Amino acid sequence: MAGISDQDYNPNGDQSFFFPLSLYQRRRKKRRSVVIPIEKLIVMSLANGNGHQMTECSLIDEPRPLCHISKADLLKSKEDLTLLQDKLMTSLALSDAINFEDITGVQETVNKKTPVTLLMELAQCLRVKVNFVEVGPPEGPSHLPRFTVVAVMDGRPFTRVRAGNKRDCKNGAAYLAWRTLIQEQQQSLQQLLQQTSSKGDDLPKYLAVLSHLEYLKQVEINPLAFTGRRVLAAIIMEKRQKKSRRGTFQVVSLATGNRCIQTSSLSLEGTAINDSHAEVLARRAFLRFLTSQLRQHVTGADSVFEPSPTSPSKYKVKSSVTFHLYVSDAPCGDASLFTKSEEMNEEDIVSTEPLFTSKQQGLLRTKIEAGEGAIPTDKGGVQSLISLQFGGRLRTMTCSDKILKWNVLGLQGALLSHFMDPVYLTSLSIGMNYVYGHASRATHYRLLRNKTSLDVSLPPGYQMTCPRLGSGQIENGWQETERSSALSVVWTAGDTLAEVSDGTTGILMYNGDKTPTTADEKNPDEIRDEVKPKAAPSRVSKYCLLANFLALCDHLRQEKELQLDSNMYYHYKQAAKTYQAAKESLYNKLEQLAYGGWIKKPEELEYFTLS
Repeated sequence: MAGISDQDYNPNGDQSFFFPLSLYQRRRKKRRSVVIPIEKLIVMSLANGNGHQMTECSLIDEPRPLCHISKADLLKSKEDLTLLQDKLMTSLALSDAINFEDITGVQETVNKKTPVTLLMELAQCLRVKVNFVEVGPPEGPSHLPRFTVVAVMDGRPFTRVRAGNKRDCKNGAAYLAWRTLIQEQQQSLQQLLQQTSSKGDDLPKYLAVLSHLEYLKQVEINPLAFTGRRVLAAIIMEKRQKKSRRGTFQVVSLATGNRCIQTSSLSLEGTAINDSHAEVLARRAFLRFLTSQLRQHVTGADSVFEPSPTSPSKYKVKSSVTFHLYVSDAPCGDASLFTKSEEMNEEDIVSTEPLFTSKQQGLLRTKIEAGEGAIPTDKGGVQSLISLQFGGRLRTMTCSDKILKWNVLGLQGALLSHFMDPVYLTSLSIGMNYVYGHASRATHYRLLRNKTSLDVSLPPGYQMTCPRLGSGQIENGWQETERSSALSVVWTAGDTLAEVSDGTTGILMYNGDKTPTTADEKNPDEIRDEVKPKAAPSRVSKYCLLANFLALCDHLRQEKELQLDSNMYYHYKQAAKTYQAAKESLYNKLEQLAYGGWIKKPEELEYFTLS
């Protein structure tokens, strides 16, 4: 990390910058040095012409021709010139430096992932390069030197950092640059949010901006949340005032990720997450939100629930409260599979009707275990655990199919259906690869293809809903990366920090504690520290969701009313008779329409208790 002093450039003198001509000459030529003024070097590093005449001069003398640089040599030396330019820009920048010891938050970040790594990941998203430039000679006595380093990204120098060693200098400089960029992006989204209406056709964009803004807030608190960011999903709650049509919006659950668990990592204890796609994780986090809201209602606090008119032992979401789902990319499966098809024409893209132009459209599909993609299902049924253990392929239904399922059965799932009426989405906003014809077919209209309604076969309280669809794409260069990450992030309103887990193993990696360990059954959201800990389950794992459910039973005093012979997770789900009947009606309807059968995970994965 070569240094450059502030004194190397004096606008009132005859100071020049020295560098080896070998940067531009071929190896066969003799190495020698020339004198190039700073202004000329900056111009050379930014130029893109066919060739440039280099000159030797001072700031006051007339230039004298030295050599000619071809375009090929200039391109070959682009990275070296970028580094030199960064050094020069640093020398011209403000000279104030911050002591590493005065930077708050950097040490906690270093304990998990170095700030240099975080900044490099961010630079990859922005498709720019980062250099760390040492400014000037060390300060102080020789036995206690103080170094100064600055991070330069795409020619922009950030705050300088001074420390007793170069490693701390780089970490401090990287952290300040990273934090500055995160805060600037937050400010940009905040301005966009203020300029965007939450009504009518602007609602999808408003929800998208709100979701990305909440995500960046979590990233600033927990830098490790800047992983698995290729797909972002969030559920947003809208509360409307009694005498006003305008409502307030709040992100209540958020997740990133696009991986499924490997067969070898399946857990018989309910501690591993099987599907870590963003939409699925956001919905699982939403289950925790519903549980906490129901607890608040029972204790007399304000919540989104009120007594259900259909059952004295159940509750329903207030009519003034609605929920919206935002996904930054079209859900995998039927909603996205045909959006990039070469057969699509302009009429398909702008169509306001569901598209049925191929026999392949509408089919149920499963995700590929070791990759990104989806394949059609064959006959439905339960996968065999034994066959999976002997090399069988683990199959997980796509997000398009699961959203279709939520639009019939609700978001609350089987366990919470013991206590509440179905909770449906009001709208679905999609970012990239949004085509209304495909999205509407995948999430709703494929059940209506033969013009017969599913409602006639559903139990009372259940219905086939059609959320309002819209494009929520915003200009966000941070979303796409060259390679997607296997890590996933999940957060629920009320959590201090977002969780980070590995989507391929389903195991929690970080949730804010130094050493994640086994969850407390009485309070599964609290994690204990032990000398030799066992990896704790995620807050959205089956294990913790069951613990939350049983705690809710205690609050509602309804555990005895379930009258179960076993306390297995599987039996609690099967005891939701009305929900299970609605699910079977949906699966039968899909098979009648020749879309394929619903593939289920082995039942053994749900044969666990909290003991």
